[in-house]
Amino acid sequence: MPPLNPNPPPFLPTGRFTEERKNQFLKEHDTGFLHADELKILVDLVAKQNQAFAWKVEEKGYFKP
Repeated sequence: MPPLNPNPPPFLPTGRFTEERKNQFLKEHDTGFLHADELKILVDLVAKQNQAFAWKVEEKGYFKP
């Protein structure tokens, strides 16, 4: 896992993590629990690890034994 950047760059759509998905992600996770700066760090982490997330069933992967 990449280290967290305390000063993440502006969001750039990356792989599966598109602008639309970022907006939906923030809509569902901006509950007031995390500070705005923490949400930016979270978005940066998800963008860097975008292949680890399945946004649709078709994107789901499987572990191979």
